[in-house]
Amino acid sequence: MNNKENFKCFNIKSLNFQHKILDASINIWTENIENPTIYDIVENKKYEFQGKYEVFFLEYHDETGNSLKNYSDRIGSAFYGLCIKIEQIELKLLIKGCVLSNYIIPRLQYSIYTTHLTLGKRIDKEFVRINLFDPEEDVNQIATVQEQKAYYNQWLKSIEGLPY
Repeated sequence: MNNKENFKCFNIKSLNFQHKILDASINIWTENIENPTIYDIVENKKYEFQGKYEVFFLEYHDETGNSLKNYSDRIGSAFYGLCIKIEQIELKLLIKGCVLSNYIIPRLQYSIYTTHLTLGKRIDKEFVRINLFDPEEDVNQIATVQEQKAYYNQWLKSIEGLPY
């Protein structure tokens, strides 16, 4: 039987297509799963693991009764997959993890942190970690996962050849 471990709940706000702010929450936990199959929604790939793996679950609930869940072998993939599901029901999460220039870089894939990326500037060794679920009040800063991914790829190109 699977048991929820490392359970955390974050109270957040979301915005619906009628521009109404909703009270919501995101729960995050891990479960040890035997031979899990992971569907990476962002990359549109399926991964099958052999043996016991720690799987990260994220679950969204809001005051209107919406409830969505996603899971992956990495928190970053589970988060972005959940965001895509939320986008499909025309909601925006008003959190730092959904800001256009914030991205879960590979070093942060197993954490609840993102970092701010500036075009043409490498991140420092002591870069600032931003909690994914911290509130973001400027709705204009909120982007889709595809927009964030495109910005990340643009940032990667902008730092090519820059010294460390």
